[in-house]
Amino acid sequence: MLTCRLDPRRGYVVGVIVRNGSLRTGQHVATPTARGKIRMLETADGKRVAAVEPAAPALIVGFEAAPTVGEAFVAAATPVEASFAPAGAVP
Repeated sequence: MLTCRLDPRRGYVVGVIVRNGSLRTGQHVATPTARGKIRMLETADGKRVAAVEPAAPALIVGFEAAPTVGEAFVAAATPVEASFAPAGAVP
């Protein structure tokens, strides 16, 4: 996580850089302190996209709560697969 802000219309908007794999709209994401389902992905220049490839910065809309800046995140097809195992269960 690089940034996190609360947009009054869209909810939490989280800035990330994808390190491994790719992100797609509809995937579930989790950090040690927050989780959610990706409702919308945007590139760094504000274009809506369906997927983001490795090494690309992106904005994620869909977290249920604000994750802590600096946390790692995982993404998967189901909420169970997206539980953040390295730091314990997601509350």
